[in-house]
Amino acid sequence: MLFRSHDNISYTVVRYMPDGKHLIGAGAEPGKSGRTYLIDAQTGDSKPLTPEGYTGTTFSHDGSKVAMRGPDGSWGVWTMADSKFTPIPSLDSKYGVREWTRDDRELYATSSRAEERRARVFRVDPKTGKMEFWKEFGGDMTGIQSVGQPLMAQAADAYVYIYTQTLSEGYVVKGLQ
Repeated sequence: MLFRSHDNISYTVVRYMPDGKHLIGAGAEPGKSGRTYLIDAQTGDSKPLTPEGYTGTTFSHDGSKVAMRGPDGSWGVWTMADSKFTPIPSLDSKYGVREWTRDDRELYATSSRAEERRARVFRVDPKTGKMEFWKEFGGDMTGIQSVGQPLMAQAADAYVYIYTQTLSEGYVVKGLQ
């Protein structure tokens, strides 16, 4: 779903910042690449937070940094104080970042390989790229077709995910002799 504001930016994701006075949104102006914007919640005015090609809205609890994708699809951390993007070693485009840990030291990232029919969540140190398995959604359930990526509350103290499961199938065969 796209959200439009009065400034002609099509947003794909918009989230309130911890201060409650700003929103952060990933979107694009017509004919341009996506980027991240900082939006004044009261006036609706927005300003680019990142250059084109850098998009993300997964901010830390204090709002000082944002996990986002760079132009090549790999993940990094954008620091608000100095407007700097630091790539996260080993976290490439086959992963999705879900949320920061409660202490803002690590990120929860999911493997997005559909053939696994499960969603594996890892804790990732954004400085070193070290990944540690945290939790698996889906697993070896009979007839499972697909597992959606979990949506997590900030700090991952609650989460939700969906899956599609086929319990039985029926077939009609015609023309057999």
